[in-house]
Amino acid sequence: MRLLPGIALLFGIGFLGKLIEHEFTHLRTEYHLRLPQIEYVLWAIILGLIVSNSIGVKPIFRPGVATYELWLKLGIVLVGARFVFSDV
Repeated sequence: MRLLPGIALLFGIGFLGKLIEHEFTHLRTEYHLRLPQIEYVLWAIILGLIVSNSIGVKPIFRPGVATYELWLKLGIVLVGARFVFSDV
């Protein structure tokens, strides 16, 4: 139970990264703006860096945020599996 707030924060930042990627794609295609094409994972990393270096992480979130490495490795494995299964 101690991990849930931090894990929710991680997933929230990841979801926000996905929304930013979607919005940038929309602005590039609809309005032909010259915006960078950045994957949502990189947006989530950038958002995490901004949060941790500006306002910091409250103690209630720290146990769950400490599990970021597990989620990062799991995501890398699943992305790799997606590419392998698409080739089959």
